[in-house]
Amino acid sequence: IEAAVAAGADGILLTKAIGAEHVALAAEILDGTPLVIVAMVETAAAIPKLPEIARAPRVAGLLVGAEDLAAECHAAPDDELIVLAKRQMVLAAHAAGVAPFGTLGTVADYRDAERVRDLVVRSKRSGFVGATCIHPSLVPILNEGFSPSAAEVDLARRQVAAAEAAAQEGRGSFSVDGRMVDEPVLIRARRILAQAAPRG
Repeated sequence: IEAAVAAGADGILLTKAIGAEHVALAAEILDGTPLVIVAMVETAAAIPKLPEIARAPRVAGLLVGAEDLAAECHAAPDDELIVLAKRQMVLAAHAAGVAPFGTLGTVADYRDAERVRDLVVRSKRSGFVGATCIHPSLVPILNEGFSPSAAEVDLARRQVAAAEAAAQEGRGSFSVDGRMVDEPVLIRARRILAQAAPRG
């Protein structure tokens, strides 16, 4: 951790996080720095503690270590048992306002680019916002897959524009492409536009 601070890292990945108190200890070492923590849960005992871990000091994201968790549980890393743990992590992360990282399956076979692309699409639909990877060849696939597509950005722009036009006309309800648009849809649209905006 001290080496990460000295190197000017933005944050650390805290592996084998066993509870909020474990994260708090790491956070103490980071005191006086801007670094954040992504807590990686890799044991069955830590899964029920995900909500507390997500709210621990400096936590900016959560991740489930599928391979280690699967080994402990005598399960395959892409079994539904591990997917269940990952889905619980997504809920805990969003409830705490931190980022849920990962995919619904394993990316250990990084050579199968099409399978990884499909996995990223499904994971994004399930609320994941990004993922770690074990090989640099996956970075472009993850960046593309977790970024808004051109079609998503176009729809979001039209939804926000329609909301502004409806508000000027005093209308509370409206539709875009034949589908009703309400506040949850607009929240998603604004999030997509914010994510697609160039970073300065």
